[in-house]
Amino acid sequence: MQCRSLRLTTCPLQLECLHHGVEFPPYDAKGWKEGNLQTGEDAAPVNSIVSADLAVLAPFVEAFVDKLDLPIAEMNKMLLDQKNTGDTWRNVTCRWVTANRAIWQKWIPDESECFPGFGLYDHVLQGFTDSRVNATNKVVCQACPPGMFSQKLEDNKGVTYVCVACGKGTSQSSGASLACAPCKTGEYQDELQSTECKRCDFGTYQDQTGQEACKACPASTRTLGFGSVAEADCGCPEKYIDIDRSGAFECVKCSEGMKCPALSQLDDLENGNSTNGEQFTPKIMQGYYSTITSPTEVFLCTSATNCPGGPPGTCAGGLVDIPCSQCAEGMTWTGSLCEDCAGWRQALWALAVLGIFAFLVMAYYLTTSKVTAKATVLFATTASFAMLVMAMQNLGLIGMMTVEWPISLQGLFSICQFLLLDIDSYGFSCIAGQSEPVRYLLSALIFPLGVAWMALCYALSKLFPKKHHWEGPKVCSTMGAFLQLGFSTMSATALAPMMCYRHPNGLRSILKYPGVICGSAEHDAMLAIAWVLLLVFVFGFVALCITAVLMVPRWSATRQDHLVAAVRFLVFRFRLDSWWFGVPLLVRGPLINLPVVLATDFPPIQIVCIAMILTTMMVMQMLAWPWKVPLLNATDCIISFCVVLLVTTSTLYLNEIDETMYGFASAVSTVMLSSIGGAIGIMFLMTGSALFYRSAMGGKKELKFFNLGSVPQSDDLAEKVKEMVGELEAMELAELSKKLNALAVFDISKLTTCITLLATEVAPPAQDAYSFKFNKRIASSSFDPALKRKQQTLRQSHSKEETKVGEADNALVELLGLTIQRNSDWTVFFGTRLCKHSQIITQYQHRYCNCNAVLW
Repeated sequence: MQCRSLRLTTCPLQLECLHHGVEFPPYDAKGWKEGNLQTGEDAAPVNSIVSADLAVLAPFVEAFVDKLDLPIAEMNKMLLDQKNTGDTWRNVTCRWVTANRAIWQKWIPDESECFPGFGLYDHVLQGFTDSRVNATNKVVCQACPPGMFSQKLEDNKGVTYVCVACGKGTSQSSGASLACAPCKTGEYQDELQSTECKRCDFGTYQDQTGQEACKACPASTRTLGFGSVAEADCGCPEKYIDIDRSGAFECVKCSEGMKCPALSQLDDLENGNSTNGEQFTPKIMQGYYSTITSPTEVFLCTSATNCPGGPPGTCAGGLVDIPCSQCAEGMTWTGSLCEDCAGWRQALWALAVLGIFAFLVMAYYLTTSKVTAKATVLFATTASFAMLVMAMQNLGLIGMMTVEWPISLQGLFSICQFLLLDIDSYGFSCIAGQSEPVRYLLSALIFPLGVAWMALCYALSKLFPKKHHWEGPKVCSTMGAFLQLGFSTMSATALAPMMCYRHPNGLRSILKYPGVICGSAEHDAMLAIAWVLLLVFVFGFVALCITAVLMVPRWSATRQDHLVAAVRFLVFRFRLDSWWFGVPLLVRGPLINLPVVLATDFPPIQIVCIAMILTTMMVMQMLAWPWKVPLLNATDCIISFCVVLLVTTSTLYLNEIDETMYGFASAVSTVMLSSIGGAIGIMFLMTGSALFYRSAMGGKKELKFFNLGSVPQSDDLAEKVKEMVGELEAMELAELSKKLNALAVFDISKLTTCITLLATEVAPPAQDAYSFKFNKRIASSSFDPALKRKQQTLRQSHSKEETKVGEADNALVELLGLTIQRNSDWTVFFGTRLCKHSQIITQYQHRYCNCNAVLW
């Protein structure tokens, strides 16, 4: 049987109920649905909601429930009151509460009797208080907020709790806490009532708990980050290195060329590794060098590939010395590594020296070719070769700029610098040794020895028969050609000891000889050699060339042909009216080198100055058009233009650039070098054509390609000139002057150039010859006696054929019995008649009759 309910029987007098259990049949859902309630009810679950931490969340409620005590007698009173009055339970309960205040007053806890986690709170002042005695305001309990903890307090009212602020060195992040937590290592708190501790800042650490402040790192050091927990976390900051080996700290700033992460130490730099890991290991950067004995004294290398960086004393390819500048004794640098000096290297150098002396002797005999206004096969060959050498020398000089060129360009510049006597990469140290001053002295002696050799050969030739004697002017011209060909090299060699660049450690080295420190005894010795070479051979040669350029037109006009022949080397490659271009071409190399000397540590200045020099030279070349072969002029312009663009492109390499910009700069440089290579290929083509196809230049049928157009035949041109002379002779002087006055200034300039050309090369006048030369020009006959012609006047211009006709005329006159005497009126009379009637003379009427008083 299941107990469905309890039936309460109320006794009217005693309000006592006898409880009897009534059992019903099991629950019948269908019956209940139809209204039959004679079966038991459906089971109803009884749920209790209990809070496990009610004492913490609501201690006041928990205390109230704990004190609640309602006797059964009082409960019966309320039940009886409800039965008798029939009121609602709310009214009945209210009457009981009102009548029994003493009973339920005991249930209500004291509002100032706080529980753990709570504290006294002044409800009026809106703040926590630490006393409830004599309080005028309402004091209640409230959970302690974060940053405070609940502390027990005993007073005359009993035990309660107050909220106390967390002290320094502690914190409390949650409310209703009974204590504050001390700060951990690496943390501190210097304020009261803190909800959390602060982390130690950079440069401080804390190895204890509950501290009000962090400990400072030793002087000049700092920690890697926040919250350091030990003194071992202190170290030098980034870009500084600890050089103290005793355990203390001495941080010094790392110089240029050193990579110093935080916590860098000198021992780690020397060992190449750090206990903190690779990212904290200091090292020497690529392109720089330092010695093992002084690892923080950094030197700048002239080639980044020679100095790979890393630990101090690291060099590539077996290089040694400061800063990776040369090989060990008995070895030579091949461009990528040091190799042992083999016997064949010394043999090759001996043959090279002998070859230079032999070439100078051959050069003397090559100067026997005559100089003409028109280019010859030999000229095409020599001019193309000279232009090729000058182009490569200019590229070599540009490669000496202190710019970080790409590796591909550095290789090309290294090849070109061989022509600048940068011969250390070709085993020169195998015969000169490793002493850089000695190698420099031997390089500088090449030019004086070459001149001395030519002078010796000239003197020795006097010991042979006269036909083998060397001519003084030709010897001078050969010497000049030798110095001219190597002038860029000679000037670069003379200026080399003056190019000092600065190292990060404050010292300076010679750019070409970085192992020589500027200001040292070795440098002083090299400077003495350089100044002799510069003053005597460089400046002296330039002064002689300038003097020759100024004087050679006068020498040519006054027939001082031996002086003209002595400076043949300076003018023979150019048009005879642009003979002066040899001097600008000569000084171009030293001018390119000068900015590198004066601004070695300032690449932007070098770029601007060199670009200005090259642009000026290109403009001069375009205005003068000096080469005899037009194609050579165009080729020279192309090379100059490409070199100028190559120099300006170098500005992209001054600063670090991303891969895209680096690719663009490399592409532009490649295009410029390709154009220069194409121009050089044209020179080789022209030389080959001149050798295998003699009509390419200097012949009757010259190639249009080399002349950049067609040239009229000389016969046709001569006929036109003769006709024009006849027309000019027929014109009155006043009329001719009027027509000339109407010409533009550019036309007048062309006319004066034409008159100068005719007076110099075609029909040189005998009297007052200089007045016919409006422009300065050298006569080609000055270089070769076979080309010399007697000077003529307008009265002495008969050809051999005209002389024969004149003799026939005289014979005819004699047959007529007429004696013609020149400079008489009869001569004019009979001459005029003969010109009109004689059939023999009629064909020369333009010569004898039209000239009238000129010829008769």
